[in-house]
Amino acid sequence: MGLIKSLWNRIRGASDELAEQISDAEVDGKLAIKDSKAQIAEFTTKIAKLVALNKQTERKLTEAKADVEKFTKMATRAADAGNEDDLRQLLEKKGTSQKLVDNYTAEITRNDKLEKQLKDNLATARKKIDSAENNLTSLSARKEGAEVRKELAKANSSMLGDGGGLGALDDFEKKVNAQEAEAEAIEEMVDEEPGNVDKGLEDKYSGSNSDVDDEMAKMLAAAKKKGAKKTTSK
Repeated sequence: MGLIKSLWNRIRGASDELAEQISDAEVDGKLAIKDSKAQIAEFTTKIAKLVALNKQTERKLTEAKADVEKFTKMATRAADAGNEDDLRQLLEKKGTSQKLVDNYTAEITRNDKLEKQLKDNLATARKKIDSAENNLTSLSARKEGAEVRKELAKANSSMLGDGGGLGALDDFEKKVNAQEAEAEAIEEMVDEEPGNVDKGLEDKYSGSNSDVDDEMAKMLAAAKKKGAKKTTSK
C-alpha cells in the first residue's frame, strides 16, 4: 500500500501542476476573447464612421452634379445671348463642379471598396470569436469533467487505501468475526462442563413428570394386587 500511495501522490502532484497550467490557459483564453471583442467593437465604430462619411460624400456628389447641370444650362443661355464673359465664368464654374463630381465619385468608389473589405474582415473576426468561445466552453466543460474524474479517483483511492472508509469497514468486519468466533468457543467450553453434561443426559433420557406419575400408578396397582392375593390365601 505504501508504494501505491507514493505513486498516487506523484500522479496527483503532476495532475495538480497540469490543472494549474490548464487554469492559466483558460484565463488567458477568456482574456483574449474579451480583448478581441473590444477590438471588434472599436473596429465596428470605425466602419460606421466610414459609412457615415461615404453618405456625406454621396450627398456632396449629388449637389456637385446638380451644379454641373445648372451651370451647363446657364452657359447655354449666355452663349445664346452672345455674352462671352458670362459664358467664360459659367464654364469655369461648371468645370470646377465637374472636378468635384469626379473627385467625389472616385472617393465613393474607394470607400465602397474599403467598406466591403472591412465588413468582410469584421464578419471573419466575429466568426473566429464565436468559434473561440464555443471551443472555450467545450474545453471548460471537459476540464470540469476531468476534475470530477480526478476527485472520484482520489476518493476511490482514499476509500480503498490504508485508513480509508472501506478499509476501516473491513477492519470492523474482522473484529466482529473474531468476537463471534470467541463467543462460539466459550459456548462450546461451557457446554462441555460436567454438570452441564449430566444435565444434558437427564434431559435426554428422563421422562416428563407425567411419565413418572404413570409409573407410580402402575407400581401401586401391582402392590395392591399382590396384597389381595396374600389375604385370599390365608
